[in-house]
This record gives sequence, C-alpha cells and structure tokens, in this order.
Amino acid sequence: MFKKITILAMALGALAAFALPMSASAFWTKHHAAITENEQIQLTGQIFFQSSNGGIDCQIQSNVTFEAGSTTGKATTFERLAGGTDTERCKGTGGLAFCQIHNLEPTELPWIVHTVNSGQATADVEVTFKTIHSQTTGGFCPASTTTVTPGTATFTPDNAQTTKKLTLSGQTKVDVLGEETAQIGGQLEVAGALTYGI
Repeated sequence: MFKKITILAMALGALAAFALPMSASAFWTKHHAAITENEQIQLTGQIFFQSSNGGIDCQIQSNVTFEAGSTTGKATTFERLAGGTDTERCKGTGGLAFCQIHNLEPTELPWIVHTVNSGQATADVEVTFKTIHSQTTGGFCPASTTTVTPGTATFTPDNAQTTKKLTLSGQTKVDVLGEETAQIGGQLEVAGALTYGI
C-alpha cells in the first residue's frame, strides 16, 4: 500500500512540474516566452459598427501596451489609419452610405485590454472601450453625428501562440437615428515581424 501511495505521489509531482510552465505561459508572450517588461504593439486594419439604420466602417490604427507578468494591458490610442483623409479612411454604410464620416473621436483612453482563456489554443482578447463619436455630413446624409456607446468587444487571434491577425466581434449600442444595437466586426493585424501570443 505504501508503495502505491509513493508512486501516486511521484506521478502527481511530475504532473505539477509540467503544469508550472503552462501557468507561466498564460501571460503575454513574445517569441513564445512570457514578456519580462511592458511591450507596445501597433494594430492596423478595419473596424465597423453596423446597425439597422446604418453604420460606420473605418481603417484604424491602435497602440496597445501589454503589461509584463499579467494578462492585462491598455489600448492607448485609437485613430483613423495615418495617411489619406477622414473620408478616405472612414465611410458610412447602409442608411449612412451617402454620409461622409469625419473626426473619429474616442473618449477616456486608455481602454482596458485583457485575455480570455489565456495560455490555451482558443484564447481571445477583450477590450472594454468607451464612447466613440464621429461627425457625418453630406447632402443626403440623414444624421449629423454617430455615437458608439461604451461596451466590450472580442478579438479572436488567428493563432493564440503566434498572433498575426485578430478578428473582431461583439455587439454594442449606437446612436445613429436613435439608439439601437449594432454589430461590431472587422480585422486587425499586428504590425511588424515580432511574434506575440496570449
């Protein structure tokens, strides 16, 4: 009996030894190792908010800081993609298709970023965003402003260990011609050749 207990204890010890690296890998990683100091990355791509009355679709860039030794971070900037004009980078869709979109304005930055199921093959990243304002103009445009209300969006990576692209999803309230629910979507890419993971 004692021999069986000893073998069982050794087996549990071996499992615990394998579990320790797994828990460490739950933090933000760079080149497959947990980061040891804060890292800033840039994301670029397309984001849209679409309601039944219309929506906005913008090419954006955002700087995100990963905090070392944790699964949290901060989105410190959220703005239209550099180069071009507001109307080249943002457009109205659906009922706002005749609108020109100007002055994309996020509020209360930085926004909180954190991982969901980090260290697993199906990990996601969530961002808790605040109000986003924009102006809409044009002869046949039915609205003068659009407002995206605070909410949470989910970013699903193409690969949790070597993330290059993130697909956006979620729902939030928007005020286009009155408040209603909008779908959130789009895709962002990690700028540069560095390999990050969650």
